[in-house]
Amino acid sequence: MNKQDLRKTILSIRRQQSESDVTSKSEKILHHLSTWNNFNEVLAVMIYMDYDNEVKTQPIIDFCLQNGKDVIVPVVNSDGKTLTLVQIDQNSKFTKSTLGIMEPVISSENTRSLYDVDLVLAPGVAFDLEGNRIGYGGGYYDRLLDEHRAIRHLIKVYALAFECQLVDAIAADSTDQKVDGIITEKGIYNDLKPNNL
Repeated sequence: MNKQDLRKTILSIRRQQSESDVTSKSEKILHHLSTWNNFNEVLAVMIYMDYDNEVKTQPIIDFCLQNGKDVIVPVVNSDGKTLTLVQIDQNSKFTKSTLGIMEPVISSENTRSLYDVDLVLAPGVAFDLEGNRIGYGGGYYDRLLDEHRAIRHLIKVYALAFECQLVDAIAADSTDQKVDGIITEKGIYNDLKPNNL
């Protein structure tokens, strides 16, 4: 199955989950993350604002802030190709994007870079256990990680996903950036094949 068909199929499956299923599975994902020994060492987390039946991220954001971690949220720029990384806290102001995604208001005081991040919790549509990822087709994460390939080995990238998003194999392109691990409602898949940098 090609990427477009796989994306369409997995999105359809994910969207069929009930709100209560998504909430329950997301709570289990937060539990796995919060009890993961490596997570205690993380000082700054980059995490997306959930949308369209993705893993619910607001409880994860709240947990991180309550435990003194810096939380950085990506915002799609008006060029439609790049991301601005914005640090948020309990007092941050948000606006709704044209897609209906809540985004923090950007200012010169809250803009950060990937150099400020220890762990990226990435979204996506489908994943395999070799770390291959299919996103939404915009290439935002692939470009961001590629632009910072000199420090990529210092940053862990883990996907947040439901088990229904795991597939046997994804045919990766040369521009695709792999994830180091995947966190689902069943647990954490660690030490997936590293990127060829």
